[in-house]
Amino acid sequence: MVKNCRKGHSSQEEGSHVGAKERPPRKWDAWAQALRAIVLHPEQHASIVLQVTDEAVVISDQYPKVLWSS
Repeated sequence: MVKNCRKGHSSQEEGSHVGAKERPPRKWDAWAQALRAIVLHPEQHASIVLQVTDEAVVISDQYPKVLWSS
């Protein structure tokens, strides 16, 4: 653990992991960006959002695979 002697700072600085490699910024696919936009602003996607809770956003599937199962 890396100690920080400045008062009011955490005991481990961000990005100061010993031996950690720097990661490039994550690139999201188009489908992931679309889902993220829906989750962040479900009120703007009322036509596909079925339910919103504190833990989940339920949306209708644009390409449903099964109409019914037996």
